[in-house]
Amino acid sequence: VCMERGCVSAAAGERFLNRRRLTGSGRYALEGDEFPGPDDLAAAASRAMKELGRRSSKVLLGVPREWVVIRTAQMPSTVKENMGPVVTYEIDRLTPLSAADAMYDHVIGAERDKRIAITLMAARRERLSPFVAALTEKGLPPVRMSTPSVDAAQLCRHLAGSGTFVSLHVDPYGYE
Repeated sequence: VCMERGCVSAAAGERFLNRRRLTGSGRYALEGDEFPGPDDLAAAASRAMKELGRRSSKVLLGVPREWVVIRTAQMPSTVKENMGPVVTYEIDRLTPLSAADAMYDHVIGAERDKRIAITLMAARRERLSPFVAALTEKGLPPVRMSTPSVDAAQLCRHLAGSGTFVSLHVDPYGYE
C-alpha cells in the first residue's frame, strides 16, 4: 500500500519457491491533491485488500519520499554483526533525528577495505505513527515501511538478479 498525492495505490503479489508474481493492483483516488490522511489511507487499504483478495496478507507501507531522510555512510566492517545497535547509536549523527524521534531502518551494502557501506532511511515517528495506528485498527498492521523508490530497487534486484541498476521516477511534483 503506497501513499501518493491524491490517491492510494496498492499491489498484491505472491511468492512461491522464491519467485515473485504480481497478482493484482489498484489505485484509489482521493479528494484533493495532497497525501492521504491516516483514516483515508486505512479505508483505501482495507478496500484494496478486499478487492485484491488479500485479507490476511502482510502490509508493506510505501511512504512519500519527502517524509524520509536517506543517508549513506561508511562503518568499520567489525560492526557488521551488530549493525542495528550501531545505527541506533549513530542515527543522531547521520540524520537530524534522534533514535527516539524516528522510525528507521538500514540496508547493508558493499564491503571494501575493512569498511562497510550502509544506507539509512529515517522518518519522524510523530508523522508516521497515526498512519500505523489507523492501519492497525483496520487489522492491517504494516510489517515494513519504505519509500516506493527503495522498494522498486529491491524488486529490480530480485527480478534481474543484479545489484546494479538505475531507477528514475518522474511525476508532476519532482523526481527521484
